[in-house]
Amino acid sequence: GFDAIWISPVVTNLESMNGIEGYHGYWATNFFDVNPHFGSRQDLINFVQQCHSLGVWVMVDIVINHVGPVGTDFSQIYPFNDPSHYHADCNVNQYVCFTDEIYTCRLADLPDLNQSNPFVQQKLQESLQWLLETFDFDGIRADTVMYVPAENWKSAYDAINQTFITGEVYSDEGCNIAYAQQGAISSTLNYPLFDVLRNALLYSNSMYNLGDVWRQQQSFPNPDWEVNFIDNQDNDRFLTVYGSSVNNYMSAITYLYFTNGIPCIYYGTEQLMSGSVSDNTNREPLWITGYTTENNLYFWMAQLNAFYDTMNISTGSPSLATEERWRDNNFYCVARPGAAAMLCITNTPDNDQSRTVQNLQFFDGQNVCVLGHEDNTYAGATTMTITIPAGYSPYVMYVC
Repeated sequence: GFDAIWISPVVTNLESMNGIEGYHGYWATNFFDVNPHFGSRQDLINFVQQCHSLGVWVMVDIVINHVGPVGTDFSQIYPFNDPSHYHADCNVNQYVCFTDEIYTCRLADLPDLNQSNPFVQQKLQESLQWLLETFDFDGIRADTVMYVPAENWKSAYDAINQTFITGEVYSDEGCNIAYAQQGAISSTLNYPLFDVLRNALLYSNSMYNLGDVWRQQQSFPNPDWEVNFIDNQDNDRFLTVYGSSVNNYMSAITYLYFTNGIPCIYYGTEQLMSGSVSDNTNREPLWITGYTTENNLYFWMAQLNAFYDTMNISTGSPSLATEERWRDNNFYCVARPGAAAMLCITNTPDNDQSRTVQNLQFFDGQNVCVLGHEDNTYAGATTMTITIPAGYSPYVMYVC
């Protein structure tokens, strides 16, 4: 099963603005208290303790770029209640990283905190320390990373003893790569992979590009710390997008597990949830699904999680590193040689696809099975012709 969860920002939030509710947690008003809609401080402590007792880590979402939409009435914000705590009132109109506009103007008209003010920088760091020490969180997901200068992130990272931080750099590939490479935080949410994987499996773009983004990731200080995802709260869910299919969704999810990095699955995935950003249905509550355990994606994810644990893919050992085995426009294979496992996927799942793949980690005399289709077995060899029958992608092969 899953051994970590990422929860919404927990600090007190602005209730509403112009009829829009601040349910999401990104409109902070008090950086040193918890949102009563989520429960009390003790409830949060108990929640984290219970997760830890089950062997589950808890990562909390944080925002240090801005506060709730209070205009210039900063008296509503604690402890940042003075105009000097904020940048001038301008708006972000372009989204290119490392610009003064990005660093100093308001995103979506949200008052922009001035981290060059020593008081602001100190109190933001103290708020992170308070969260970690009071509630015993294991890591942080940082919102709007590229809107805060890297030196401020590095200072905050050091102030919390370099507790794991993965950051949102929601821009072009170059911005994301730049933040991942400079090491001001532990890692980034892997938007370059998100874009390429969606383009390949939703729009039939070349799967060859998966190899390019995988190679680029190897230049990062910690490629195995990147957080890989195919859905999140800021994008239309995969199954909402025209051209989606459950087979392609399964292929995308499985690839997150096999490539370098930390697989991150958005809540409701196993319930086949759909929904769009335009009407916030991509953030619908989970309980309306009825928690079904009777669909193909639920079964597949249960198998995949168990396989991931059994093969110890998540240990980060160099012997379990990802290696590319095949790429072309419609077919892509990656291996975990140390785990004697390989994944092949196609973006044409309604058609049979065959490739003769060399330099495999399988040997003569071994039986090679296909996860979920154990009646399909191969005789192991270092060169094999691999056929993904129609409807069988993703194709996970392993020594059995």
